[in-house]
Amino acid sequence: MSTPPPTLRDTQRTRAFAYVQRLVNQLIGHELLPVETRLELESDALVLSGEWLAAALQPLLQALFEAKLVERQLASETLHLYRESALVLKTALACAGSVEPSAIAESLVRGYADHEVAAVLNRHGTVLASVGTVPPALLSEPLLRRPSAIYNDAPGLEGRHALVQPLGTRDDFYLLLVQPPFKPFTSAELTLATTLGSIAAAALANAYQTAAQRTLSRYLPQAVVRKLLEEDEVRLGGVEQTATIMILDIRGFTPLSAELGAAETVTLLNRFFAVVAPLVRRYGIVDKYLGDGLLGVWGVPFADPQDADHAFEAAQAIVRGVKDFAPQLAIGIGLARGRVISGNIGIPERMDYTVIGSPVNEAAKLEEKTKVLGQSVLLSAALFAALSAENQGRCRVVEGMDFYTAE
Repeated sequence: MSTPPPTLRDTQRTRAFAYVQRLVNQLIGHELLPVETRLELESDALVLSGEWLAAALQPLLQALFEAKLVERQLASETLHLYRESALVLKTALACAGSVEPSAIAESLVRGYADHEVAAVLNRHGTVLASVGTVPPALLSEPLLRRPSAIYNDAPGLEGRHALVQPLGTRDDFYLLLVQPPFKPFTSAELTLATTLGSIAAAALANAYQTAAQRTLSRYLPQAVVRKLLEEDEVRLGGVEQTATIMILDIRGFTPLSAELGAAETVTLLNRFFAVVAPLVRRYGIVDKYLGDGLLGVWGVPFADPQDADHAFEAAQAIVRGVKDFAPQLAIGIGLARGRVISGNIGIPERMDYTVIGSPVNEAAKLEEKTKVLGQSVLLSAALFAALSAENQGRCRVVEGMDFYTAE
């Protein structure tokens, strides 16, 4: 069986004793103590053997030893506090300078590089960053589903010790530390891990919010993104509500793309959507791009009392914008309004936020009719009824039909 390494207390005691021993040796060298004087350390007590003078000095030397021991302890505590403060500051600066979860996790475990294992992982075993290899026994134990705690002599670790600190993220990430048998964790180490974990948790929360904002901003107006991120509950999914739907399509795009070629077709589409998408996203969302068209929605994920007007005004702005940008392009827009279901549809590995319902089908049919009637924008009767009086004045009913066109 291997011998345990000396503890900090053992080292402090040894150094304090060495200091007193040097003093005794000097007194012997100056013939102030007999040569046969011997100094020994039993626990924290000095034993001085020799003539009566040596015995008389023992209380003084004991007091000196204890003072030196306290001095060593204070020096160690000061150094320890300095190192902890430096580590906290370094981790805070590193975390504050990154919005990538893996980089934040790396900054956290780097402060524990002297440990046998230091890792940031979730309770499913997904590792963001690590020093050393996470013992499989810890992944099978339910330690990663509990509050911050020390597990000295943890089960399945062959006498080693574990410290677990939750990081408070939505993905249930934890800081996991492992030490060998002779290095059990202390409450002070748990306190430090809690402090560092709080810093990392705040940085991870900010990173996830930044990533979510970046992703959602591709589809939603900034005002809606901010409101979504402020909500405590997830609002995206399984909601029935009233919305306005736009189906937009470029007419005759197939022969045009054959004439232009692949590279020029993609360039034209990118420039086209660069004009159209911001007009939709001012108050609505781009649900999806449909090759040479798109599906736009107003009134989700949050109700908008002006969804009809916002969609109608966006359609008119798109028609004007496309005429200025590419007069050779002809577009058709169908607008419909009614009850839809909005939500995440797909499989866990690939979800798509979209809307389904009869207004989507109605908008698609109206877009098809724009080709036959030679109109740029057609809107359903329900949408017309929801428009302001001013916008209704810009429309007229298509003769013999139950839908309208924009003047």
